[in-house]
Amino acid sequence: MALLETSAENLQQLPLGRIAAFDYGEKRIGVALSDPLQVLATPFRTLGNAGKKSVLRELSALLSDNACCCVVFGMPYHLHGDAGDKARQVEQLAVDLAKRITLPIFCWDERWTTVRAHQTLQELGESPSRNKARVDRMAAAFILQAFLDRIAAVRSHR
Repeated sequence: MALLETSAENLQQLPLGRIAAFDYGEKRIGVALSDPLQVLATPFRTLGNAGKKSVLRELSALLSDNACCCVVFGMPYHLHGDAGDKARQVEQLAVDLAKRITLPIFCWDERWTTVRAHQTLQELGESPSRNKARVDRMAAAFILQAFLDRIAAVRSHR
């Protein structure tokens, strides 16, 4: 399936079921999953980034093993909203994954999610620099929760 726009029409057509979100990084990929009713995002795991082929294989297996119905990639846009090299890299990964799976794939603005994850860990009295994998999972959960909140808003206006 191709990448979909986050239009109200596309979001209304999503079936209930788990949604997976990915916070892509050159070393690690944070993963979050929703509950089947698409209300709450939970940090799930952090995958090592061992290259595109390995990542595509791991992401495909994770989606299948967790019976996901949709995928969300966090897009690392610049502060002014333009797409840089990293955003294009993430978009290419999403396109490559779309060739392997039949699930709808969305891209979602991830600006400030890592900052929020750092702040959350600091508020918990933990060091973000010593918990990089946890930061990645938390950032993925922030991406997914924002996406879930958008779905809920669209569904409430049916």
